Amino acid sequence: MKNKTYRFAAAAALLLALALVFAAPVGAEETQETQVTFYDVSTPDELKSNLIAGKSVKLVNAITVSELITIPNDVTLDLNGQTLSSNMGGRPFNVDSGATFTILGTTENSKMLISEAVYDGGSVKPYGFVNVNADSSLVVKGGSYIGDTVNGALFKADPNEG
Repeated sequence: MKNKTYRFAAAAALLLALALVFAAPVGAEETQETQVTFYDVSTPDELKSNLIAGKSVKLVNAITVSELITIPNDVTLDLNGQTLSSNMGGRPFNVDSGATFTILGTTENSKMLISEAVYDGGSVKPYGFVNVNADSSLVVKGGSYIGDTVNGALFKADPNEG
């Protein structure tokens, strides 16, 4: 009888151990964030070409954007304690339908700054930073977003565009 009890206890322990092994990854998967590969950028051209190519970027110094950057795929922009400014009249970032644009400003001093644009010798107040089209997403985590806009929207969701 002692031998049967031992076998039963060993089988129960084995089943319990297997249950714990197979259950652990399910809980861990739900809490882990997807790993993102970042490409260091230091110029407006590097910023634009990498984002358009679907590459996530990390600023290594302050950058001023002066032309439209369309975001066609899921990408992340890490401000990395730097200032990203815009001196154009329109929004410098346009998120295409189906894409997610994530902005990380979790490092101290990370910010986006809207400056007045100058056209033909006169100042033009810009419209903000990001235009979010239908079926696209914008995720903003931390940072400071500063500037005077024409319509008061640093980020604009436009359900009619796509």
